[in-house]
Order: sequence, then structure tokens, then C-alpha cells
Amino acid sequence: MKSDQSYLLGHSEHEIERLITQATILRPITRRLLLAAGLEPGMRVLDVGSGAGDVSMLAVDLVGPEGSVVGLDESSIAVETATARAAAAGLNNVAFIACKVETFEDPRLFDVIVGRYVLLFQADPAGFISSLKSKLRMGGRIAFHEIDDTTNFTARPEIELFSQINDDVMRALRTALPSPDVASRLCSVFKAAGLPAPELTCERLCSGGSASQIARWLALTRATIIERTRPSDAAETEELIQELDRALSACASQVASPDQWCAWSRVDLEKS
Repeated sequence: MKSDQSYLLGHSEHEIERLITQATILRPITRRLLLAAGLEPGMRVLDVGSGAGDVSMLAVDLVGPEGSVVGLDESSIAVETATARAAAAGLNNVAFIACKVETFEDPRLFDVIVGRYVLLFQADPAGFISSLKSKLRMGGRIAFHEIDDTTNFTARPEIELFSQINDDVMRALRTALPSPDVASRLCSVFKAAGLPAPELTCERLCSGGSASQIARWLALTRATIIERTRPSDAAETEELIQELDRALSACASQVASPDQWCAWSRVDLEKS
């Protein structure tokens, strides 16, 4: 979970825009994870570290009107944003709560617990996952989509500006995140949490030419990191995105994201 104080990227307007842009790019991968984990109509889902609400709203699409979703985030700003977005979309079976996972209580158990880009913020990812098991019904599933921040955003042919932004972003993330490599060790983390070996997939997002959403995602991430140390306005970021687009177009470069790992496991509470 990510509090307003501890979350590296904050919850500025830039960061909310970045989260929504990121969610659009990541949606197909996360959707495949949720389907693989067995999400179906009527299920009850808990989304930990729900941010701007995109994973929760994706889950709502899969569980349908007879199902329900609860999103948890420590940031009251993120919860307000997610609540407003869900209301605007006419979704009345999703609720967002500002609290820590450790303090969240609900008399009803969940069928599936999901998180995206959550474990890399945990100093003890296995302990965090283990703490979730008591919130699941017998045979429930835990699923996580994580980015491997030991890998890079790449452009081929290489673009100097793109590479420099990647280096700045990744240096900041690798220095500040408690577990930037967690995506590459999900099997051992799930085992340490007392879960069966997870089902795993790994994908890289890619695109070619100008107007790359991946390039926009990278530039917005840089903007929110910069805002932690100095003011950064939307015009500056948009100018950088346009400069990246021109460079990518001129070189006919193809770009790719860091590795995206997904893992899910079924929990037998009698044996865990």
C-alpha cells in the first residue's frame, strides 16, 4: 500500500494523469491475469493499492452487476479520484476505502484479491501477501501484476533523449523502491508467503513510430518524480513528449516497456 507521505510518485495532478495513462496501456495484460485467475460474474474482489481505481473498474467489468469490488488505498486523494471516476461511469458495485490493508476489516470474505504495481512498494512482499490470506474464502485466489524495475524502457534504434529519461527514471525508482526486483522473484515470494507455486506470465509492451503511449508514460513518470524536488508544469511535460515523438518518428524507432510479470495462486486456507 502507498500512503500520501511515503509513495515515491506522490498524488499530484501529473501523477493521477500518469496512473490513468499507465492503466490504459496495462489494461490488456491485467485483464488476461484476472481471467486466468478465474474472475467471473458474481464474484467479490478486493483490489489492494487501488490508486485511481482502474484495476477495480476492470474487475467490475468481469464480475458484472451481481458481483462487487472493494478498492483499498492509503491515499485519500487517490480514493476520492477513484470514487468520482466510478460514479461518473455509473458503477454502483465498487467502493473505495482509504485505509491500510492491516486495519481493513470486512465480515464477508473475498473470492479474489488482486494488486497491480503494489509489491514493489513493500519491504516484505511475502509478509504482505501472507497477511491477505485471512481475507479470502476457501479456494480463493491471489493475483499480482508487477513491473520489473531492473529492466528498462528501450528504443531501437536508440534515441539519446529517450535513453536519458529512462536512466533518470530507473535510477530514481531503483534507489527509492523497497523491492524494485520483486517481479523477477514472484515464485519465491509466493512460496515464502505460504502459497502454492503461482501460474506465471511475462510480457513486454511495445509500439512503433511517433505518438507512442509508452513514451508518454515514461515522460509522465519523469514529471512526477521531478515534482518531488522542484515544480514541474504540464506545458514542460507536453513539450518533452512532443520532442520524444519527433525523435522516435525521425528514426522509425520501436519502443518497449520494462518486463511485466503476472502471477496468481489458489489459496487453500486449511493448508496455508
